[in-house]
Amino acid sequence: MTPPINDAVNFAIQNLNHMYSVEDWAKEYGYSNAKSFSKYFRNHFQKRPSKVLIQLKIKHALKLLSSKDCQKNYCIAQEIGLPDEQALYKFFKYHTGYSPSDFKDNLHRYRG
Repeated sequence: MTPPINDAVNFAIQNLNHMYSVEDWAKEYGYSNAKSFSKYFRNHFQKRPSKVLIQLKIKHALKLLSSKDCQKNYCIAQEIGLPDEQALYKFFKYHTGYSPSDFKDNLHRYRG
């Protein structure tokens, strides 16, 4: 029996460091097939799970980069399920337009 789809986002938030892809998310959440997981997810949330996973990773990375406990980029990458700081750089730059270092250096501007 598969878990209810309405808890999938909370599960992802709690296990983000293990989520490299929607396939990983589906498997760890208890679905044997990523396509069926995606179908149920889209029917319930009206969003693609890949988009939600990216949003969750960006949101968590922003939180970690903004924290007073300025973590190393390698640790931040691991926290959001990326293999290393180079992957974090590419992911963050692609989705935000800023490198993690630029974001940290200009944090006061982003806070408004």
